[in-house]
Amino acid sequence: EEIVSKFVPLNCSNWFDFDVEQAVSILSSEPGIDSVSIEKKFPNMIYVNLSERVPVAVTFIEENGTSNPIQIDKTGVLFPLKDASVLQTSKIPIISGLPIDHMTGGMRIPPKYRPLIDQIAKIGEDKTNYFASISEICVIPKEFGNYELALIPSQSKIKVLTDRSLNQDALKYMMVVLDVVNLLDTEVSEVDLRYGSVSCRMK
Repeated sequence: EEIVSKFVPLNCSNWFDFDVEQAVSILSSEPGIDSVSIEKKFPNMIYVNLSERVPVAVTFIEENGTSNPIQIDKTGVLFPLKDASVLQTSKIPIISGLPIDHMTGGMRIPPKYRPLIDQIAKIGEDKTNYFASISEICVIPKEFGNYELALIPSQSKIKVLTDRSLNQDALKYMMVVLDVVNLLDTEVSEVDLRYGSVSCRMK
């Protein structure tokens, strides 16, 4: 029904008037659609084949004083969130700090941050749900144009600072360090894993 409603602007009254190229253009302009093909088969059939974008992460954009969730696919394309249950799954992490203040159809995140999305997509392909241990990935811009990351564990109040290399090994290392810190029962508020060493900041 939703697809049919998109074809209203075609203003066609019969099968012969249906413009395939224009129909493809209409559906391709939808941010949530990754690819589409349409075929007419005589005498009265129209076949629509499409694939929707698959989210690998979620971010939030402030619009008119309201914070709205936006999905990101593996290529960095932003598209609206239609199913709120996505926010409840631990397999899709929340990213904050991306420099995005608005969204238009088919818009992509800045090129500098696409390697991060690629890393997240690869981690998400693993059978082990590493993102279950992380409630948020914070992007922290650096003075000379690069960025670092702060990971907020889901089961701890300790913030973890790390560099831009986000992978399975880095997340395993983070969890091991947090386990050790929690066993020590210290008042640690922040763990720094940058520069190849571990340092802690007390509350």
